[in-house]
Amino acid sequence: MICCNDGDIPLSFGVASGNQSDKAVFAQRLKAFAQEWQLDGMLVADSALYTQENILELGELDWLTRVPLTLTEAQNLVMELSSEAFSESHIEGYRLSSLCSTYGGIKQQWIVVENQARVETDSQQIDKQVEKQEKQAQKQWRRQSKIEFNCAEDAYNQGLALSATWRYHTLEELEVVEKFHYDQSGRPKKGTQPSQITYRLQGKEEYPKVARIIF
Repeated sequence: MICCNDGDIPLSFGVASGNQSDKAVFAQRLKAFAQEWQLDGMLVADSALYTQENILELGELDWLTRVPLTLTEAQNLVMELSSEAFSESHIEGYRLSSLCSTYGGIKQQWIVVENQARVETDSQQIDKQVEKQEKQAQKQWRRQSKIEFNCAEDAYNQGLALSATWRYHTLEELEVVEKFHYDQSGRPKKGTQPSQITYRLQGKEEYPKVARIIF
């Protein structure tokens, strides 16, 4: 159903199968509506409209929608925007950042909205997750650092693999140290060759900076 912004009066509607995706018909119906009514206005829809195929289909029509954060481009943008890129809005607690995008081959304006209250709430939740996962990471690291390997490369690669499983932490100053084994117990005499050399990991677990959260 298509409504006007003056009183939400219905202007057009269509009946379709319940199995039909909104994304598949949004652009066609909006384009047909604009041709029938010849309105000088902007078409507003939810994020189901925003696909490469749909925005190409709309052509020169003016439209407004929300860019879904399922898009890689949108995810990268909200993670990389610096604080300086935002300016205060007329609504307290909200800041805006405007930039140009050419997603789908169409030049368009993206506006990122930052809700400070939401940022603070989610930051607190992340702090709790970080604290919980830090204890788990430290436990895993203590266990890993005691394992002895026959190959230095295997030890180092195992450390990298462990670090990659952590969401908020990483291993810093990771290095492989040798451990010499001798046939006789006690302190070996000077010049005695070890019967075996094993390798274990040494380093420290760190909490890196978490990217800013923007909503």
